[in-house]
Amino acid sequence: MLRNGSMKTLNKLSILSYNILAESWFSNNLYDNEIINDLNKHFPINERNKYSKRMKTVKTYLDNLIKTNSYDVICLQETEDYFNKYLFSKYSNNYKICPIYHDNSFWSDYRNPNIQFYPNGITTMIKRDKFKKIDFYDIKLDIGNHTILTKCVDQFDNKFNIINAHLDTEDVSTIDEYKYYNNLNRGKYIELSNIIKILNANKADYNFVIGDLNDGSYGIATQKFLIENNFIDLFKITDNLFNTYPYGYDIKDQKIKTPFQTSDPYTIIDKIFLKTKKKYVCQKTTIYNKYDKVIDSLLYTGSDHYAIDTAIFYKS
Repeated sequence: MLRNGSMKTLNKLSILSYNILAESWFSNNLYDNEIINDLNKHFPINERNKYSKRMKTVKTYLDNLIKTNSYDVICLQETEDYFNKYLFSKYSNNYKICPIYHDNSFWSDYRNPNIQFYPNGITTMIKRDKFKKIDFYDIKLDIGNHTILTKCVDQFDNKFNIINAHLDTEDVSTIDEYKYYNNLNRGKYIELSNIIKILNANKADYNFVIGDLNDGSYGIATQKFLIENNFIDLFKITDNLFNTYPYGYDIKDQKIKTPFQTSDPYTIIDKIFLKTKKKYVCQKTTIYNKYDKVIDSLLYTGSDHYAIDTAIFYKS
């Protein structure tokens, strides 16, 4: 990589990734019993809809992040149709926006019949004045899960591939376990294999895999899979190894621990990976509002994930 002293002559690319938490999945059965009373107190189930105060908090929190950092690339997960309407109304002048929706059957076992369901998926936002060409592609990864491939070209003809992904939820720890799900034609092994094929077929100078990788507290195979395919974990470069959500699954009994306090890098389920043969500087990685308790994160940011961002510098 380039030394930091030469950054003034380089171009900057700033990236945000944030799982905002879909109302459709905001179900009590996904959280520890210890906080159910707090959840019901602050977020009554009959008020969990597109007009909820939590969604207002998410919008305010996200708006402040964008205003402060003026990101070039924004990758959001668990965005619902009504939230995308908000993004278009507020940001379409400055950003080219692409929402993609998962099939209605995807993660249907997570639905709570008492919470209204909205079409949901992922959304990528690309700053218009950063690139002279921006193309979006809807990619189906496995049975029902979709990702977005964004192909961009900057004013210096550098080519960028940007994958915004929300991977399946199998909490696996070895490649062999991935292959087991491969035989079932589902899961993260299928999803990651398809992502690698997509990027290999679309040559670019800079290749990013961004989003909620759902690796879980013991699942290190996603990290290993991408690293073995020559991707670099930008959060490892900066030694920013805190978890990106305030709780974690215990694979042994499938119960949720809260608070989940650890510096284990594999609890960072929200990630930004980069693959390139060109020289660059990773200026920073940031994990915002690291609340110890999920209820605090929900109250003050609206989400049960922490927003993460990075900035890299690269040559023209």
